[in-house]
Amino acid sequence: MSDTFNLTFIINESLIIYISRMSTEGSADSVYEANTYPILMNLAKSVPESGIHPQDVMICNREKDLIGELSPLFKNLVATKPWYSSLVDGYRPLKPEEVPTGYDSGITFKSVCINTAIYLPYLVSRCLRNGVVFKRAVLKHINHASELHASREKADVVVNCSGLLAAKLGGVEDKAVYPVRGQIVLVRNIAPAMFVTSGNDDGDPDEICYIMTRAAGEYRRAPLLKRMQLKTLPARRRNYSWRVLSAGKL
Repeated sequence: MSDTFNLTFIINESLIIYISRMSTEGSADSVYEANTYPILMNLAKSVPESGIHPQDVMICNREKDLIGELSPLFKNLVATKPWYSSLVDGYRPLKPEEVPTGYDSGITFKSVCINTAIYLPYLVSRCLRNGVVFKRAVLKHINHASELHASREKADVVVNCSGLLAAKLGGVEDKAVYPVRGQIVLVRNIAPAMFVTSGNDDGDPDEICYIMTRAAGEYRRAPLLKRMQLKTLPARRRNYSWRVLSAGKL
C-alpha cells in the first residue's frame, strides 16, 4: 500500500518499537498506551503473521546526558520509575554487570518490535475481511473525503489520519507538523535485545541511538529518525526536509 519515493504514502520499511517517551501519567496518550500494550503483546504471542514479536528492551543512560532541563522526549526515557513501569511486563533496573561499557545505569522490560512491511498488509487483510473498501485519491480539502464513500452517499464520519501532509491539506493545515528525514542502516547480525541510549557524542542533544532486530528477518537495524552512535554505521536526520533520498544515499 506504499509508494517508497512519494511523501504522501507511508513507507513500509520502517520499524516501530513500543516505548512510552512523550506521554505523562494521566494524559490521554498514557491511556491509549495502556490500552495498546496488552493488545500488541497478545498479537506478538498469538498472531505471528502480524509481523510483531516480543523482545526485551534495554535503555542505557549516561549521567552526563541527564544534566540540565530534559526535553519531553527524554523525561520518561531516562526516569528511574516512569509511570509505565507498572504497565509493562518485567520492568526492573539493570544490574551493574548488565550495564554496557560507557553507560552508568539502565532499565529493562518486555516490549514488542513491529515490522511494518508485514504489519501494514496484515491490517489491510483484516480490514478487507471485515468489508472495508479501500480507495486511493488525492484530496485538496478534508471536506472532499466525505464524498468518497463506497455507497456513493456522503459519509457520516470522516477520520482525519493525514499524517505528514496535515500541514498542507485544506481544512486542516496543521503548521505544527513537519517532516524529519533520515536513513536506516541494516547489518547482518542479531541484537540480543532492543537497545536505546540516552544520548551520543556526535549528534544533537535530543538525538538518541536505538537498535533492534525486526520480526520475520534476522537483520539488526538502526531506525531512520536518529543518528547512529556507532561510527561504522552512520545515519542522519534532517528536520524540515521534504526531499526524499534514494536507497544507499546519506
